[in-house]
Amino acid sequence: MASTLYILSPSKVTAQNGNDWTTQARPFALVSNNGTIEQQGHQTPVQLKTMISMARQVVLLLAASDVSVLQAKVPPMSAAKLRQSLPNLLEDQLATDAADVILQSTMVVNGMCSVAVVDKNWMESLAKSMLLFGAKKISAYPVQMAMEHNNDSATVMYEQEGNMLEFAACCLDGNFLGLGLSVDEIAQRPDVNEKLDVELNTVLQTLKLFLSEDSVVVYLEPKKIEAYQQAIQKDIELAKRITLQPIQWKNRIAGLTPASPDLMAGVALANPSAIDLFAWRWPVGLAAAVLIINLIGINFEWFSLKREAQQLSSSLVQSYRAAYPKETVIIDPLAQMQQKISLSKKLAGQSAPDDFVVLAAQFSQIWDRISGASPGASVLSMEYREHSLFIKTRSFNQQDQLKAALQEQSLTLVSSKDGLLQVKTGLSLDAKNNTAAGSGGLK
Repeated sequence: MASTLYILSPSKVTAQNGNDWTTQARPFALVSNNGTIEQQGHQTPVQLKTMISMARQVVLLLAASDVSVLQAKVPPMSAAKLRQSLPNLLEDQLATDAADVILQSTMVVNGMCSVAVVDKNWMESLAKSMLLFGAKKISAYPVQMAMEHNNDSATVMYEQEGNMLEFAACCLDGNFLGLGLSVDEIAQRPDVNEKLDVELNTVLQTLKLFLSEDSVVVYLEPKKIEAYQQAIQKDIELAKRITLQPIQWKNRIAGLTPASPDLMAGVALANPSAIDLFAWRWPVGLAAAVLIINLIGINFEWFSLKREAQQLSSSLVQSYRAAYPKETVIIDPLAQMQQKISLSKKLAGQSAPDDFVVLAAQFSQIWDRISGASPGASVLSMEYREHSLFIKTRSFNQQDQLKAALQEQSLTLVSSKDGLLQVKTGLSLDAKNNTAAGSGGLK
């Protein structure tokens, strides 16, 4: 499944004060690589276990109240140096030790950058929960940075989380500015209408408190838009500034870009493997297919050659049996056939090219012609074995001339060491190449 699974995680306070959050229904969306929402709704992470394990990546959207977005003035430095310097740059703004939080910054614009700050223990807890469900890769972004940003207006997203109201607000003013807030104003009110009135009052007061005079786009649950619209119409100033829109998953994640700060990057166990194996599935599959095809081709050729060799061997054996029907032991029909032919020639009075008499006569003629150039050169002994002549010489230093003369008579000087020469029939490899080249030239 080449998709990304987005899950809206609960706020840290809600998760710690209630039961195990993985057993509670959470908003989720399964988004394909081309941005199409394949599936969405509310399910518990336990129910989403199969989807979590099959998704290419799991993205947690963190409650805005759990993430502080701070501004830092940055001197000219590299991105790596900036990451190391963040604790010092934000020392006066952090309420806790820098070792207890995760710091991730946006890109530097005009010497300023926005830095997302979140509790490290909380992020490790979320990562462990997702890993238990089989997540391959985990990322995390705060809601205020993930939601849709408007250049000409502020953006607010508010949702009800149990008895809490979760606010997320952002605006672009050169750098990213964002905030999150949890408000507990509707707890334990039995009357539904009273709950809604309190909620409306809380939301409107919060909007007036934290937002400037600019226009504001407010995203909220679709079923509450009508009630909010009626309440806003009673305040002319708010009616001019506020535009209500229903919350949709495309609005929740429209602000995410490759440059968005991933707060899971500071959690070592979140992504144990830095290599996304799923992204390499096609190259690996293609390489495996090429390897298999080559193995099939090699094996096919090997079987063809083996079958041809068996046919040739069978043909040789049949020919040998036809020529020598009384022969019972056939080990190497070709070698045995050559021995029989050589023996037949000897019995008929013919000499083979590698017989001692023939080799000695040819060598004697060549020696008489070459040895004159080496005063004092002489033959001490001559021995015949393995179809070769082994001649021991003295004061002979014309090996190159001897080798060339032997080749003219289709003989080969196999070795020349310490005055011992080995001569046998046949041309050397160099002589064969020269002969072939000469034949090609004649053609």
